[in-house]
Amino acid sequence: MFVHEFLEKNVSEHPGKTALIAGDQRIPYGELNAMAARFAAALARQGIRKGDRVVIVTPNSAEAIVALFGILKAGGVFLILHHSIKEKKLAYILKDCGARGVVLFRDQLPAFATVLEACGSLRCMIV
Repeated sequence: MFVHEFLEKNVSEHPGKTALIAGDQRIPYGELNAMAARFAAALARQGIRKGDRVVIVTPNSAEAIVALFGILKAGGVFLILHHSIKEKKLAYILKDCGARGVVLFRDQLPAFATVLEACGSLRCMIV
């Protein structure tokens, strides 16, 4: 069973049961699945296809989990990096792994602006 199939199985069996607790936030399986499906659709609109690598560079958060499941639902492959990664190292990893997309929080944009400009074909998703 694939990870995203685990989520879908739990949606069918326990849609209202809590799937994720992030701070004061409690997200049930049904809602998490719907959020991940919307994220997957957004990735598809950005041109992310089956097998594409998408790098997640966010702090631990509900949004990171939604992105992870969304990437899997879109058929992509995720790579999670620590959000404090330095710009030069991020640029190297993005190029080396052949990433087609990157997921960031809006407040991370200034720190990674140069990297994003250098990787012109890279799709950037803001959560």
